[in-house]
Amino acid sequence: MYHFALRSAQSFLVKRDRGRVNHVDRDQGLGYWFRMNRNAEDDLSVRRRLAAMEAERARLMADPEIAAAHLTCVAAHRARIADRMAAPEPAAFHAELTRERLRRLSRMLAHFWPSVFLAGPGAIPDSLLQTDPPADFFFTVPPGEARH
Repeated sequence: MYHFALRSAQSFLVKRDRGRVNHVDRDQGLGYWFRMNRNAEDDLSVRRRLAAMEAERARLMADPEIAAAHLTCVAAHRARIADRMAAPEPAAFHAELTRERLRRLSRMLAHFWPSVFLAGPGAIPDSLLQTDPPADFFFTVPPGEARH
C-alpha cells in the first residue's frame, strides 16, 4: 500500500479541519505542509500494479453497497473541500499553500537540514529560490529559530 501524508492542497484543507488524531495539540499548518510536501520527483513504480489494482477495484465496486459507500464518501469529501474553499481563512491558507514559493521549496527539500523543517518555510530566504542550487548545497538555520 502506498501512503502519502498529503494528497492535494484542497484535500489538505479537509485534513487540517478534521485535526490530528495522535497529536491534537499540534497544528497542521504551513510548517506541516512544508515538511510533508515531498513532491520533488514522480514515483511511477506503482504503475506496474495498475492492472491488478483496477481489477480489484472493479471487483469491489461490483458490490452495490461498497459502490454506494464509496460514492457517498467521495461526494462528502468534495463537499467539505467546497465548504472550506468558500470560507475566507481556509481559502487564504490554500492560496498560500499553492504559491510558487512553496512549490519551489518542495523541490528543494533535499538541500535542507532538519532544523529548517522545524523552523518552517519562513526561515528560508527568497534569495535561495532564485537559482537551482548545486547538488551538494545544504542550507540550515540555528536550532529553535522558528519562522512558520
